[in-house]
Parts: sequence; structure tokens; C-alpha cells
Amino acid sequence: MYHTIVKGQVKKTFDQFNLGDFLSVQKMMADRLEIHQMFKQDHALGGNRHTKHAAAQWYARLGQIFPQVHFAVSDIQVKGWPWYTVITAHWQDTLALANNKTVHNQGQHRITMRWFRITGVEMVTDEEIAAAAIAHQAQHGISEAKLPPITDTL
Repeated sequence: MYHTIVKGQVKKTFDQFNLGDFLSVQKMMADRLEIHQMFKQDHALGGNRHTKHAAAQWYARLGQIFPQVHFAVSDIQVKGWPWYTVITAHWQDTLALANNKTVHNQGQHRITMRWFRITGVEMVTDEEIAAAAIAHQAQHGISEAKLPPITDTL
């Protein structure tokens, strides 16, 4: 039963992203957390975040750079119990770019939760596709795509 509830929460969060609500995930975050994007390249969506505030800034920037993104979640696995839960979500996304172009990517989120609060996120995706899409947006006047990564320290 617990795994079904968590799976539903994760699905609902991706659905909210698809509707343009990039900040709803903030309600599920612990005050201190670890968020890692597995990007080797330095760009506006790279970096690591350790606080709910920095994570909220990152999700807001995602929405500014890619206001039309659609995640098609193909699989959600939930393991563990309320005191330590690990979720893996596999997805394919479609990004609407400037000049009516679209790009597709795929990846996964590995999410850790404690007592229904997100304490960690690791996102893995094809970084070359992601970096090219961000560069495309920057070249077409999306100023947020030119900013340095949002990072913070504890």
C-alpha cells in the first residue's frame, strides 16, 4: 500500500510538471537535501543544490528555459519504507524549443525520501542533448539559459 501511494505522488509530480507547475515538487522537499544533476558541462541547469530554496530556484529556472516540457514516465519503482525510501523513475521528455523546434531526451531520477519528504535527487540524462537544448534557448533570447548554475553550500 505504501509503495502505491508513493508511486502515485511521483506520477502526480511529473503530471504537474507537464502542466507547467514546476514548483509543486517543493512541497515534498525536506529543508536540507542533496540534488545532483549528472552533467559534466557547466550550464544554467547544472550544479548541485543542498537546500529547498536553491532547489526551488532550479525548478523555476527549468520552467523559464523550457516552459513547455512534457515527461512521459515509463516506469516508477519504489523500494523501502517510510523511514528510507528509494524511488527510480524512468522517463522520456519532449522539450519545445524556440523557433518551433522540439527535442527529445530520456533519463531517470533516483529519489530518496524519508517520511514522505524528498531528501535526495540524482538526475541522469543525455547531457549532450540537454546542453545543446539549453544553448539553443540561449541563442534565441532566453536569458536564463545563459546564467551560471544554481549552487549552494552548507
